[in-house]
Amino acid sequence: MKNEDGKTTMMDRAQRRARALRGAQIQGDIRQILFDEWDLIGMDDRLPNDEYDCCVAPVYRALVEGASKDQLMFLLSSLEPHFGCSWRAPFAVKRNTARRLRSLNIQLIDKSAS
Repeated sequence: MKNEDGKTTMMDRAQRRARALRGAQIQGDIRQILFDEWDLIGMDDRLPNDEYDCCVAPVYRALVEGASKDQLMFLLSSLEPHFGCSWRAPFAVKRNTARRLRSLNIQLIDKSAS
């Protein structure tokens, strides 16, 4: 929002910053779930956990759009070929990953503070 002079207020800047920080936190949570649960290429704890960063945006988008567990499992399946390995995550792994992803709070603002 802008004040009467057409300038962005400090509150608006603080709100934008809070939303950006919350968005980064959500992305980090998604990244960690993909690394911990899905771990398609077997990264374990040996290497940095950024290998699945290319999957964070499509997963985040699907969550924002209200994807079901089955839709998330399908999305994970569709992302697997990107990594160039013939191995595919078992059904149970995708199911558990989708369940954990769906359990995330993806709200950018704390509605209880309003």
